[in-house]
Amino acid sequence: FVTETTAPETQETILAHELSHAIADQNFNLAHFIRQGKKSDDGATARLAVMEGQATWLMSEYLARRLGQSLRNSPDMVKMMSRLSQTGGQYPVFDQAPLYLRLTLVFPYTAGMVFQNEVIARDGDEGFAEVFRHAPVSTQQIMHPQKYFDNVQPTLPDLPDPHLPSAYKSLVGGTLGELDQEVLLEQFTNKARAEEIAPHLRGSTDRKSTRLNSSHL
Repeated sequence: FVTETTAPETQETILAHELSHAIADQNFNLAHFIRQGKKSDDGATARLAVMEGQATWLMSEYLARRLGQSLRNSPDMVKMMSRLSQTGGQYPVFDQAPLYLRLTLVFPYTAGMVFQNEVIARDGDEGFAEVFRHAPVSTQQIMHPQKYFDNVQPTLPDLPDPHLPSAYKSLVGGTLGELDQEVLLEQFTNKARAEEIAPHLRGSTDRKSTRLNSSHL
């Protein structure tokens, strides 16, 4: 669906994006594809980047061809199109949101598109199916496509047992990845420092949030 409030000059472009999702869904069942990554927050984000990155790439290729060009032979256009996926001050509420929310919301579209372009550059048209048949397992593989090609897996070190009293129970768990580390570093240092340090992440493990059982208060 394309809403009536969508500007007429962008309706065809948005339709290209959504039809890309429809075609991918017909072939690979996107709901099932996303559910398969739910064991890891970081892995789920990587799969979302596959889904949105591919649709953004195809939408951008549609725009490029209207200009008589193609993303396949223009790295500069890939960079330009990926920047178009960023909000760039169009949405003041979004721009005032916490850094983590802003960066993780656009990551599947921007980094995902660049990742898809690298896969297509290596595998040609087969790259459209390859990313669904052999999904990336981490945001690190999205951010560094060569790690995806080399099948570099994140390590999963064991957490120490905190031996919590019975009054405590686990509420939620998840896995931190390179994207999370980079955002954290950027928030407390700067973007350049974050981009320098974050790629050295070798792995992560489940983080746990606990609370005191109210019956013991």
